[in-house]
Amino acid sequence: MVFAFVLMSLTCTEYSVLHGTDVSSPDLGVVVGGGNVSDCCVECSQRSDCGGFVLFANNCYLKQAVTAPSQLYSGSDRTAYVFPFPPSQPPPLT
Repeated sequence: MVFAFVLMSLTCTEYSVLHGTDVSSPDLGVVVGGGNVSDCCVECSQRSDCGGFVLFANNCYLKQAVTAPSQLYSGSDRTAYVFPFPPSQPPPLT
């Protein structure tokens, strides 16, 4: 059981936590009841198509890849957990 705890902790640190935020990315159709962050992290990390999740009303909504900040919007009673966005590329030199 200690091994599972370590695995969950390492997995969860990969996400950026955004309080008061929801994600417009489509749901994956999986809702994990109970709103336990560790369980959501593990569930998402086991799916290649999961890009993060949103906690709302004690439920966990797994989301497809979140690729741009434009997919984030205000949701005061929600908390989004998403992978950090890659740094934007500078424009090419001309």
